[in-house]
Amino acid sequence: MIRITICLFLFISLVSCDSYKGKNATEEDLVGSTWSLSNIGSLSAQRGVEVTLEFDSDNTFSGYSGCNNYESGYSLIGENFSVSGITASTDSCAERVMDQEANYIITLEGAESIKLYGDNLVIKSNDTIFNKLKFTKQ
Repeated sequence: MIRITICLFLFISLVSCDSYKGKNATEEDLVGSTWSLSNIGSLSAQRGVEVTLEFDSDNTFSGYSGCNNYESGYSLIGENFSVSGITASTDSCAERVMDQEANYIITLEGAESIKLYGDNLVIKSNDTIFNKLKFTKQ
């Protein structure tokens, strides 16, 4: 009985470690998928403020950043992910929404890697304040 318990514990530990590492996102994982922002760095996204990211088949993405629509091209090689020039509409919103939007765009522009952790997508950035964006699949 102890042997079975130990084996079960080891199996669960190995599975947990593997999911912690995540997997490199591929074009197949991204194209046609839509993601909702849940965290910027260690901060939760603002409640009631929708921020989305949607990947298209032509190495572009678009979305809504809380106040404005945005779009950009991207490059994906292994886990290396880079963004090429985000363009956005210029609507104005409440200051707190605009602040989150600015932090989101700056962090996204600094993207360096992208990984999947189950139904979560994490984009790591070279931004020194907000070093990652975490999304949940819609």
